[in-house]
Amino acid sequence: MVNNTQITPKQKAFLDYVGIPSADKLSKSEAGEMINQIRNTILDIAEDENHLEAMKARIEDWNLKKLVLHPELYQYELKYFLDHDLPEKLHTYIRNNIKGSSEKLTKDKIKKAINILSKRDYSWWQGDNINENFRIELQLVYPKCCDGAPVEKKAYLRKANNAIVRPDFKSASKTGCVIPLALISFLFSIMSILIINLLR
Repeated sequence: MVNNTQITPKQKAFLDYVGIPSADKLSKSEAGEMINQIRNTILDIAEDENHLEAMKARIEDWNLKKLVLHPELYQYELKYFLDHDLPEKLHTYIRNNIKGSSEKLTKDKIKKAINILSKRDYSWWQGDNINENFRIELQLVYPKCCDGAPVEKKAYLRKANNAIVRPDFKSASKTGCVIPLALISFLFSIMSILIINLLR
C-alpha cells in the first residue's frame, strides 16, 4: 500500500535547504526516502571532492541552521541548544583559547553571560562570530574568569615549605642537651666509685 500522507513541515524544510525542487509535491514516505538517500549517498551525488566537502558541511550546518530558519518547527531542539549545547560549546572555546584565570569559570556564569547577550539581541548566536562575541561579553561580566592569570598557589603549601626550610631550634636544643647530661651523669658515677675505693 502506497503511503500518500503529505510531506511533513520538517521534511520539507530540510529538502528546501539542500536545494531539492518541488519538495512540497512529495509524500511523507517519498520525502523520507529522499532524505535518507541524501544523507547516506552523498558520495554518489557529489561531482568532485570539493563538492563532497561542501555538501557534508551544508548537511552538518543544518543542525544549527534549522533553529535559525525554522524556530517554530524546532522549539524543543532550540531550547535544548540554548540551555545545554551552546553553553558547553562556549565553555570549551574559552578554556581552549584562554589559559589560566583568577576565578573559576562555571556553567552558571556562562549562562548568565548568554542571557545578557540574548536580552540585548536574541539573534546574537546566529551569526558567524558567536565565540568572539561571547568572549567579549564574558570579559565585561566576569573579567577574572578569562584574564589569563596564573593559578594562585595555596597558602598551606607555602607554610609547608617554610616549615621545611626553617630549622626547629627548640627540638635541636632538646636533642643537643640530652647527650651531655647523660655523659656527665655517667662520668660522675665513675668518679664516685673511684673516690670511694681510694678512701678505703
